Amino acid sequence: MRSRSDTWRTSSPALLQSDAGERLGGHSRPGRDLRVPEDMYAEVVPAYASTLFHINCDEVSGLGNGPAKRMVDSMGDAGVYAYHINRIADIIRPYGKRMLMWGDIAVGNPQIIDRLPRDLIVVSWGYHAAESFDDAILPFKKSGFEFMVAPGVSCWGRSGLTCPTPW
Repeated sequence: MRSRSDTWRTSSPALLQSDAGERLGGHSRPGRDLRVPEDMYAEVVPAYASTLFHINCDEVSGLGNGPAKRMVDSMGDAGVYAYHINRIADIIRPYGKRMLMWGDIAVGNPQIIDRLPRDLIVVSWGYHAAESFDDAILPFKKSGFEFMVAPGVSCWGRSGLTCPTPW
């Protein structure tokens, strides 16, 4: 018997990328395909004992170039992104979880920040070493969001821990 996760993983290319190349953080196109994440979250979210659930939602590209074009034309990129995040929050909240989300898209488009769910925890990160990450943290702190910083090492594409600069 196939589980729902088998179904969404194998039969829902919209979950990963639409036919027009729009991509929204590994989730479906805004608006019409949210039934796929609803089914996915119904199976995945309860499987974790943590009170936190990370939805990712970074790596946005091509938004508004395909089926969501009318929605973006009407609401703007920031509006569509914030709508999508709020919709996911509405799906996850009944499970008693708090959402975590990568902050790079919102900090890169400050119009998004005040439209995000207030119970969201923002996870700030970067691909590079820097003296300060205030630019990725302060906009959220000033808006009253809780946040975490996710340090990393610049080792993407390498095997093993050969990075001289952890940050």
